[in-house]
Amino acid sequence: MSNLNSKVFCIGFMKTGTTTQNRALTMLGYRVSNRSWKLLRPILYGDWETVKSHVNGFDAFEDNPVPLIYKELDAMFPGSKFILTVRDPESWYK
Repeated sequence: MSNLNSKVFCIGFMKTGTTTQNRALTMLGYRVSNRSWKLLRPILYGDWETVKSHVNGFDAFEDNPVPLIYKELDAMFPGSKFILTVRDPESWYK
C-alpha cells in the first residue's frame, strides 16, 4: 500500500478509537506506525527531518503526537488524508 505522497493521519486523541483505526488500516494493507510517540523529542527540538524520515517509512499514523502536529504533517505531505475521531469529554475522562 506504500505511497510516499499520500498518508493517512488519524488525528483523534487517545481513547477516541485509535486502536480500532490501527487495526482497520492494518487489515486494509496499510503499514501503520505504532511508534509515533518516539517523535516527541524530535518535535520538541524542531527536528522535522527526523519526523519526515519516520513518516516516510509508513502509510498511516495514529495516537500521540500526531493530533498535535497535524498542520505540520499536512504541509509536509500534501494530499494526505486526515481522520478526526472525537469522544464525549465526560466519558473520555472516566
